[in-house]
Amino acid sequence: MNTFGISVLLLAFNGYCLQNINSCPPLPKRDSKPANIHDVRIDDIKVVAAIGDSITAGFAAKGSRGPLSLKNLFEQRGVSWSMGSDAGAVSVANFVKNYNPNVIGGSVGEHFVNICYGPLCPPFQYKPDLDRFNAARSGALAANLPDEVDWLIKQMKKNPNVDMANDYKLVNLFIGSNDVCLGCQPFFKDFVFGGDQFEDTMRDVLFKLQWNIPKVIVNIHQQFDVSQLYDLTRWEPKCIAIRALSLGLQCSCAFAPFGDKKRREMKELAAEYNRRLEKIQKDFLADKNDNFMVLLNPSFRDVNIKQWDMSYISDVDCFHPSLKTHELMAVSSWNNLFVPFEQRSMSNCRFKNSSIDNINRIHVLDQGLSLVFQF
Repeated sequence: MNTFGISVLLLAFNGYCLQNINSCPPLPKRDSKPANIHDVRIDDIKVVAAIGDSITAGFAAKGSRGPLSLKNLFEQRGVSWSMGSDAGAVSVANFVKNYNPNVIGGSVGEHFVNICYGPLCPPFQYKPDLDRFNAARSGALAANLPDEVDWLIKQMKKNPNVDMANDYKLVNLFIGSNDVCLGCQPFFKDFVFGGDQFEDTMRDVLFKLQWNIPKVIVNIHQQFDVSQLYDLTRWEPKCIAIRALSLGLQCSCAFAPFGDKKRREMKELAAEYNRRLEKIQKDFLADKNDNFMVLLNPSFRDVNIKQWDMSYISDVDCFHPSLKTHELMAVSSWNNLFVPFEQRSMSNCRFKNSSIDNINRIHVLDQGLSLVFQF
C-alpha cells in the first residue's frame, strides 16, 4: 500500500486525523508573549520564508500547458508545498495562515523559471511581488544557499511589515537533490558534493540565518532518494521521449544508461547528507539558543517513489513533483512538526491514540526541549 499517497491526505490535530485544516478549532488567546523560541505557538509565527531549489520554487507543479507552451518553463510558486499562498493552496504557509491570518512571506502566482545552477546564476530573476520570501531557485545546489539567504535578508529588512527584532519567523529549508544528481561523478563526489562539503555549507547557511535574522525557527527537511525516479519512469513512453531529447541531463546520475552503480552512489550520498543534517541539528540544539531553533524533519527521507504512479510526477519533465505531490509534502511536513522525532515519518497520521501532549508540541531530536505550538 502506498502510505505516502494515502496517509498524508489527512491532517493531525489533538491525536486525531482530520481531512482539512479548517476542521481544527481556533486557538485560545495567549495571556502573554512567548518567553523565548521554545515557547512559540503556531499563531506566534508572523513571517514564513524558504530557501531551496526547484521543488520549493514549484517548478512545473501544475503540469504541461501544451507541447509548445512557454508556461511549461514556469515556477508555480503560489502552490509550492512549503510557501504557496494562492487561495486554496495546500501548503505549510497557508496552514500557518489558518492560525495567524496576518502572517506574511508566502509566495503567489507563477513566473518564468529562476535559474541558478552552481556558478550559473544570472541576476535580476527574482520577482519580489510574487516570490515574497520564497528565495528558492530552480537548479540550486547547497552551495547556492548563502546567496539565497542574502537575498532573503534584504527582502525582510526592507519590508515595512516585518519587525526584524521581534517577529517570530519560520524558515523551511530543503536542498540536496541537485547535488545528489551530480554527486556520482568521480571528481565531484569527492571534492564538490561530498558529505564534508555539504556539512560545511549547511553550517555556514545556518550561522548566517542565526546572525542576521533574529527569532527564527529553521525547519530542515532531510533528502529523499532521487534515484528511484529512474525505476518509476523508465518504461513510460513520454518519459522515454523526454530523455531522448537529453532533458534527462537534469539528473544525469539517475538516468544514465546502465547506471545502476551511479544510482547506488546517489542513494548513499543522500543518506550521508541526512546523517550530516542529524549531526548539525544536535550541535545547534546543544547551543540552547533562546532566539534560534533548528528542527529536523524527515518527512521525505524514506518515501518509496517506486510505489508511486505517474500522477505524482509532473508530465512536463518526468522529474519534478506534481501538484498532488506538493500537497502531500505540505501535509507531511506539517504533521511531523507535532510529534516526537522518532514518530515522524511519511505515514504521519498513524498516531490516532497518541497523547494530546505529543500532538501539541514540536519535539526536537534527543533533547528535553520542545517548540510549543499549543493547540
